[in-house]
Amino acid sequence: MLSTNECKKILEENKEQFTDAEIEQIREFLYKMAKVVIDNGNKEEDKL
Repeated sequence: MLSTNECKKILEENKEQFTDAEIEQIREFLYKMAKVVIDNGNKEEDKL
């Protein structure tokens, strides 16, 4: 899991500025989205 500081560094590389609270929310959202993608990928593999 990426730390808040690692997320902040990545966002700043793209010239984005966010508060620590916003970074936490972005990080949590991305983890939820990654889980959805992984779960859907697993369902597709089960169909094969």
